Amino acid sequence: MNANPSMIEKPSFDDVLKKLEKVSRIHYVASDDATKKQSSDQICDTRQASDEMRIEDKENRSARIDAPRTGLASPKLLHPLRTTGQQQKESDKIRSLSIQLRLMRQKGQRGHLKDADVTGMKTSVAGNKETKYEAVNGLAVQGKSFEEQEELAKHEEVVKQALRMASAATKLQSTFRGSMRRIKLLRSKEEEAALTKAATGISCAWRGFCCRREYIQTVRGMGRKLICFNTQTSSLHVNFLAVSTLDVIVCQSLARRRSSKKRVELVRSELRINAATVIQSKWRAHATMHEFGKTQASIVKSQATVRMWLAVRRLKLLSREVSFALRRYYSDLGCKYVTAVDVTLSQPMVRLQQQLAACTDIQSKCGVLATRKCRLSSNDMGSSKGEDKEHMKANAATKLSSAWRRFHYEKIYNVTVRYVITCQSIIRRDLAVKKVEKLRMEHRRNCNSTRIQKQWRKFAGQKTFKQMKSAAIAIQATVRMWTAARRWKMLRQEILSAFMRFQSQGAYTLTSKDVAVCQSVIQHCSLSKAKTTKTNEDKAKCPKENTPSQSLTVDTANAITTLCNKILAEPGVETDSHDFAMIYMSMISPEADVEAIYLSPRSKDEN
Repeated sequence: MNANPSMIEKPSFDDVLKKLEKVSRIHYVASDDATKKQSSDQICDTRQASDEMRIEDKENRSARIDAPRTGLASPKLLHPLRTTGQQQKESDKIRSLSIQLRLMRQKGQRGHLKDADVTGMKTSVAGNKETKYEAVNGLAVQGKSFEEQEELAKHEEVVKQALRMASAATKLQSTFRGSMRRIKLLRSKEEEAALTKAATGISCAWRGFCCRREYIQTVRGMGRKLICFNTQTSSLHVNFLAVSTLDVIVCQSLARRRSSKKRVELVRSELRINAATVIQSKWRAHATMHEFGKTQASIVKSQATVRMWLAVRRLKLLSREVSFALRRYYSDLGCKYVTAVDVTLSQPMVRLQQQLAACTDIQSKCGVLATRKCRLSSNDMGSSKGEDKEHMKANAATKLSSAWRRFHYEKIYNVTVRYVITCQSIIRRDLAVKKVEKLRMEHRRNCNSTRIQKQWRKFAGQKTFKQMKSAAIAIQATVRMWTAARRWKMLRQEILSAFMRFQSQGAYTLTSKDVAVCQSVIQHCSLSKAKTTKTNEDKAKCPKENTPSQSLTVDTANAITTLCNKILAEPGVETDSHDFAMIYMSMISPEADVEAIYLSPRSKDEN
């Protein structure tokens, strides 16, 4: 503050404004490039930073408003000797600078960094004014002349403005260099990724081309060998075979399909016939078994009825004979009626009568023999007639008594025997009836058990037979299905191999065309890149006034080339008319917005 004002150089306000314009132009170019190349994430970060800077500016503004003000608040009061023309010029320059900054902000919407710079410049201007006022107040306090104080204040204001501008320029340069380095790193990474993709695509295409070339060479060699081997055949026949291979394959496939369908239909018909025969055999067996059971039951019933009829007939005949014999016997005895008991006791009575008849015959014969012996003895002993008479009387009495006793005891015996026989017959009849009933019950039980066993064995046998038959049918079906599937797979492999042999000949032409198109596009992009670099070098030799447009053209050309390489390096991507239109527009107008290319529908989908 105490230095000599004549020794200090006083830069004019115009020089300061020129410096500010240069710095703002450099910052405009740098911010333009940065906003074109940065992604959406970086834009969001810059917006956050700008918001923070705005908050800081508001705080500084509030602090500046809240700060205590001195009595020298207005420049008109501080500078009474300054002319109104000089004040108007300075105010016009400040207004023009603010208008330029506003236009720059509205043109590119570069917003955040520029807002920060403009606010910094405004605060610097306000701070310079305040420092000027403070310096003037300090000089006034020291008691110097008003002109010297004014000159010192101007000098200090200019120095402070220069220092602030230098610090702002260094900050801008550092930020610009950092942004440029980041952009270069991003470009290098993108170029490396594009180069790796392009290299992999080219290597894959080259390997495929080599493999196809070797395959075609081998196929051609085989074809030449076949042609040499078949030199005797005519060319027409060879051409016909070459043309009609596909037709032959199609015809063979149709014929095999038809034959396989016929075989399948035959197999199905055979299976149906076998199933029908089995069902018919089972039904016939069931029907015959049912009929056999019916016939057997009818035969058994007829036999039982016939036997019953014969037995009844025999019983009737026997009863008639017995009744006839009893009637004859009782008629001989003088009985006029026959009771039921006598009928039941007819058999033992007949037997007794037969025995009695036999006994009487024997006795009569014995009596005849005895009389004959007596007669002979009487004839021999004629002399002893008196003795013989007494003896004969005694013998006759003994005989009569013995005969009577015999008859009496025989009668008693016969009665007892008759009673015993009746009792025995009754008991035996009851026992026989009980035995017959038991036998009938046992026979019924045995018949029922045998029938149940028979039916159960029949059911078990039928079930096992059905299971075995179903298992055999399932095994046969699986085996036949497996064999049919195996045959079908073999036929399918043969057909596919033949079709692929035929199709591989035409596949090479398509792949070669695709490779040629990709190579032409890559060459075109490389040539356009070389042209853009040459134009940029030519424009670099022009005056420095065209620096913003040169930087924009270089950046747009680099962006276009990177975009083309990115699109063409991808193996499965085909360029659309929209992409080529955007590239063409960017090539025609160097000031075109590169963000429109990056934010196209294709690039959004890729991101």
